[in-house]
Amino acid sequence: MALIIIIAVYVLFLWASTIHDSVTEGSKYGLTIGDTKQQTYLRILELKKEYPLQVIYTYVPSQTRVQDEHIKLSYDFEELKLYKQWRVYFKGDGEYSNSIRLNFDNDKLINFYRHRQYYELP
Repeated sequence: MALIIIIAVYVLFLWASTIHDSVTEGSKYGLTIGDTKQQTYLRILELKKEYPLQVIYTYVPSQTRVQDEHIKLSYDFEELKLYKQWRVYFKGDGEYSNSIRLNFDNDKLINFYRHRQYYELP
């Protein structure tokens, strides 16, 4: 019986700690809808103090390949500003269970999606 309770508490913890949050207005997680890319970049640098291993990627739809690709970016703003989508992974390279996907239009942050879970799905 104790094993069943332990498993149930663990499953409850995983469920309660998972975040799937789309933000289309206002501020959350230190980011603000309507900010420019440069303002968002500065906010990410502030987040970097709390999450020192974060990595930024961008999504690039492929026009010549069968599969789309994700390109790893540096923290150089001149490189980042070229892309309409940034994906910030907080635990580092290859750790996809703690991230924010930011989408820009006309140099403004229009929405972002926060994803966090303490387990990886197969």
